[in-house]
Amino acid sequence: MFERLSDMATFAAVAEAASFTRAAEQLGVTKGSVSKAVNRLESHLGVKLLRRTTRRLSLTGEGEQFLRHCQVIVSEAQLAEEHMGEYQSEPKGTVSVSAPVNFGAAQLAPHIDQLLSKFPHLNIHLTLSDEVVAFKEQDVDIAIRCGELRDSALYYRRLKPLRHVVVASPAYLNRFGEPASPEELSVDQSSHWCIPRNPSALGSRWHFYRGGEEITVPVRGRFFSNENRAIKQAARNGLGIAFLPEYSVAELLESGELKQLLNAFMPPPTPVSLLFETRQYASSAVNETINFLEQKLG
Repeated sequence: MFERLSDMATFAAVAEAASFTRAAEQLGVTKGSVSKAVNRLESHLGVKLLRRTTRRLSLTGEGEQFLRHCQVIVSEAQLAEEHMGEYQSEPKGTVSVSAPVNFGAAQLAPHIDQLLSKFPHLNIHLTLSDEVVAFKEQDVDIAIRCGELRDSALYYRRLKPLRHVVVASPAYLNRFGEPASPEELSVDQSSHWCIPRNPSALGSRWHFYRGGEEITVPVRGRFFSNENRAIKQAARNGLGIAFLPEYSVAELLESGELKQLLNAFMPPPTPVSLLFETRQYASSAVNETINFLEQKLG
């Protein structure tokens, strides 16, 4: 198909120049390659497009009709190429980004205005979901994922890892005391209330580490939520002990409204990755968005 499009462009150049030699000079190729291109077209179409004499080159009736189609197609191809060149030179169009709900709302969304201010013809479609997205099925350009990766076919960049903390308000600690070990939070022996994410019959389990060994602790609570902001506010109000990403409570820790607990038992940071299919043929809009997110979240 691409060879035929090239042959059509060559035929149009010959017809407009009324000369194989001049067409070859304009295209920067040999006269022989121009002649072969026209011959291929005539053979494929099964008609003569040109009348060739020693003194004159002219179009047949079929050649005149075919030339009009060729000129339209070549013109559209040139416009398409120029249009794609604009996409490569200046970021424009819509880039689809997927991220986990809590991470995307707290860490990604606040920076989008800077990206859009920098590139006025760029649009961002941000989808927040804790489900693992399928790039092709859901038309995603870039995804952020927390945890270990399973997509071997995708390219990725590591961002700043996600560190978690256990926190409680001073009012809660004054009432119930400060736990010295993870086991003190266990539902079996604890007087402490936690703020779990899962109210199921199996309960919620928090994971800690002691000397490289994982400790799994079932915890109890009276308030449950899957949203970090709600959990943070509940902890701030003294409803219990919370297990949250450090970024979500950094300001409250600094102000003293929350206190960090069990520092020596926290698990290793969770990897955070920026995923994409390829950068070699990606638009400048996708590439600039990747660069921006690496800079802000790396």
